[in-house]
This record gives sequence, structure tokens and C-alpha cells, in this order.
Amino acid sequence: MLDRLTAAALQLAVALIALMPLPLSRRLGSAVAWLFLVTRSRAACATQSNIDVCFADASTTERKALVRTSLRATGALVAETGMLWHWPKARWQRTIESVRGDDLIASAISVGAGVLLLAPHYGNWELLNLYLGERFGLVAMYDPPRIAALDRLLRTQRARAGSTLVPATTAGVRALLRALADGQLVGVLPDQVPDQGTGVYAPFFARPALTMTLPQRLVQRTNVLAVVGYAHRTARGGFEIVVEVIPPSVFAEDPVRCATAINAHIEAIVRSDPAQYQWQYKRFKHGPPGLPAMY
Repeated sequence: MLDRLTAAALQLAVALIALMPLPLSRRLGSAVAWLFLVTRSRAACATQSNIDVCFADASTTERKALVRTSLRATGALVAETGMLWHWPKARWQRTIESVRGDDLIASAISVGAGVLLLAPHYGNWELLNLYLGERFGLVAMYDPPRIAALDRLLRTQRARAGSTLVPATTAGVRALLRALADGQLVGVLPDQVPDQGTGVYAPFFARPALTMTLPQRLVQRTNVLAVVGYAHRTARGGFEIVVEVIPPSVFAEDPVRCATAINAHIEAIVRSDPAQYQWQYKRFKHGPPGLPAMY
């Protein structure tokens, strides 16, 4: 009963946010971010820890400023959920100012080749899911929430434009392999922290990060086109969707070299606008033996 009430309350809050113009809902998101900061919430503490480690060469003032702007971006992401869950296609599409590189996906799919999309926790990956699901149909792996009612709600909303969600399980991996073999577009969050024992340690901003080997295994077993994609917030208030090819050499035999190259690609994207990375995500929660815990 409590789980259903939680899901219903979330759905109501998102529906109310959807009634607002996007700039106004984002201002509400900024207020949420301010609350994160002043209450020293878990999101604020994780953001501070990540930024202190990843930008250790920056001054204390610079790191504090980045924490504030990062939390505002997190607030914007929360506020944008109303748009993503409730706005009609014509309306949310108007927030996309430009698209670069999606012709790479179209070309591969047109000849029956599968495409593996790596979408890091940067910008608004939920909008990326909506756009690619509507245009191509997207089979995406996700980590189901513990509350069953929330899981049903998230699957319904994320699939509303044409995406199909599969859980991060062995059965889900099999579903991804089938989709790639059938020439479909498949999405994975490459900086999602895997379970201990199922990944390799590779540097991310010079710190060892447990990194999934799933992208390498998918490419090696299906020989597909691999790309990285993200939806970047622009200075004008909309989004730019970007798709870039990852060289096939990245997916070599050595899983550590592969994970290192993928992390380096993500790091380059993040450095272009660090505030848009989801620093509240505990990317380093499973550190290697001998390294002090961060969170």
C-alpha cells in the first residue's frame, strides 16, 4: 500500500510540474538544488566528494562553485521529468535545438546492422531515450527500482515514445544480444556501477572506478556499430543531441584497456561542461582494495 502511495505521489508531483513552462519548472528545480545544499543531503555530500576527488587540482572556491552548479543541473533534470513524462511529442521535440550524428544510427540500421549506444550520466539521458525511442525504437537496459509500483511507473513513462526496457540481469543481456543481432538500436549506461566481481577497475578522472565490461562483450559477440550519445543543455535553454562513433579498436581483447578507453571518452564529454554530469551518482562506491571509501 505504501509503495503504491509513493508512486502515486510521484506521479502527481510530476504531472503538476508538467503544467509549468519549462523555464519556471527549472527555477523550481533550482530551489530543490538549494535545499539539497543547505540540508547537506546525500546528493550534495556525494557531489562534493566526487568533485573534490575528480577536480583535486582546482581551488576550493572553484570546487564549491562547481558543486552548486552541478546541483542546479540535477534540479533541472528533476524538473524536466514533467516534460518527459507528460508533454506531447510536438512540444518536447521543440526543446531540441539541434541533432548531430544520428544519421550514423540511421545508416547502420538501414542496412540491417545493430547499433550499441553508450549513454553516460550526462545532460538529460531521459530526453535522449525519448528522442531515440521515437525515431528508431530503442532497447535499453535499466536498473529496476526496489519499489515495484515505481518500477511499473518508470517502465511505462520511459517506453511511451517507443523504447523497450530490459532489466540489468542475465535475461536482460540476452535480450540485448537478440536485439543487436536483429539490427536494432540498443542502449546501455556505461558508467553504471556494476556488481563487484562483474567489472574491471579503470581510471575515471585518474581514480580507479569499477567499470562494466558489458559493452565490450556485446560488441565482440555481435560486431555492431558502437556510438556514444547524450542530450546536452544549451545556453539558450534547450538541448543539443549528439551521437559520436567510438572507434572499433576500443573494443580490443583486453577488457581493462577497453574500459579505460570508454571512461576516457566519457571524461572528455564531461570536461566540456562538468556541471552537467550527474556527480551525485556514487560512481566510486566500489573502490579497489586498499583505497579508502569515499562515501
